[in-house]
Amino acid sequence: MPQYLRLLRRAWPHRWRIACSLVCVVLVSLLNAVSLASLQPVFDGLFGQRRGLSLPPALAGLLGDLPARLDGFLQGDPLRALTLLVVFVVTVFLLKGGLAFVDAYQMKWVAERLQADLRRDIYSHLHTLSLAYFTRTPTGEVMARTTNDVQLVGSSVTDLFRNG
Repeated sequence: MPQYLRLLRRAWPHRWRIACSLVCVVLVSLLNAVSLASLQPVFDGLFGQRRGLSLPPALAGLLGDLPARLDGFLQGDPLRALTLLVVFVVTVFLLKGGLAFVDAYQMKWVAERLQADLRRDIYSHLHTLSLAYFTRTPTGEVMARTTNDVQLVGSSVTDLFRNG
């Protein structure tokens, strides 16, 4: 737990980018709810044996008169309704893709910035160490700490904010 607190302290200056990323994740999740499966009642109304929307009673009660108005729209001009449905689905998928890109970009930016900050701090710290330290410590270990371990910290940043 103390490691996560240290990581959060280092990430604090980038909180707005992290917040933007988290908002994008939430919006993508909401748009996933508006999937093709949720459009099934509209397809039933357009192409089903029974003309009209087939909604569960609980959902129909929540939507009020919207299903009746939508049913009238579907009955009026099915081709126009299908065209609007296609535009809606394409828009949702483009929006999801754009939000997923912004999310990935923001989190990658934060991870790269944290890695650069850590490497700078490690480099500064290495200059304060005595010559005896470098005599008894293998060069490969020092290099591994400054490259591999810092890279692991950077990848854990995205895991912390997405899964934490």
